[in-house]
Amino acid sequence: MSDLIKSLKALRDAAKTLTIEIHRLDGEISALHLERSQMASAPVSRGDYLDFVRHDIATKSERYLINIRREIKGKKKEFNYLNSLVDQVGGDLRIPYLTGRPGVPIEVTEEAMYAIFAPAIVTAVESAINGMDWPDAGLPAGERVPALAALDARIAVLETTRDELASQLVDAGLAS
Repeated sequence: MSDLIKSLKALRDAAKTLTIEIHRLDGEISALHLERSQMASAPVSRGDYLDFVRHDIATKSERYLINIRREIKGKKKEFNYLNSLVDQVGGDLRIPYLTGRPGVPIEVTEEAMYAIFAPAIVTAVESAINGMDWPDAGLPAGERVPALAALDARIAVLETTRDELASQLVDAGLAS
């Protein structure tokens, strides 16, 4: 067998080996994407759901708390001043407790309701959830974020490796 034929056969075998490895990597990448999709879309437990509810309420409450802090910060805090206000008939510290902002043309703002009644709202939602059928939960929410990040990192490494192998085939003129 001539050296040229041996070289061409070796080149063909190398291309075949690279192609097989690319297909293997494609399969592994596809399986990891499926695993990631299933993990990301799996239901959460009742407890994890309530944690999301608590976070949502806290976020909504924070707007009220920011506003009420701003109002209180701008008020005098000296005893004589405060005492004189409450000693007056109908005394009023002029703090918009139910809205968090002066001049709001409603009795109570939504964010004030969340801030004031957060524990009661969470308890009511928890009662509602406990009275429902609930799907089997996947991985706990606190473990999902790092697990998804690990899958993403693994997928990125495999895709980089796969792309490098495909580039080698293209650079050698064995694929387009």
